Amino acid sequence: MDPLILEAQSQFNIHLTSRQVSALGSFERELIEWNQKFNLTSIRDVESIRKKHFLDSFSCVMAWKATPPHHLIDIGTGAGFPGIPLKIIYR
Repeated sequence: MDPLILEAQSQFNIHLTSRQVSALGSFERELIEWNQKFNLTSIRDVESIRKKHFLDSFSCVMAWKATPPHHLIDIGTGAGFPGIPLKIIYR
């Protein structure tokens, strides 16, 4: 997770806490496990999940800058992107 933590900080000024890193790790493990049973996403390796799913989800903060929305609806995301990673960094 260290490369993800560094990239989140350098690209989006997101400082992940240990609790957030743990939650992302749990989500990542669940995604990998459930993706073996159901085709949730074609991205299946850990490095790509972190880069193409987590970091891509975090990119929403660039549009919000200092004022993230108080409420957000994420409809039809399938595997939970970008909604779940955003929930993790904003809770």
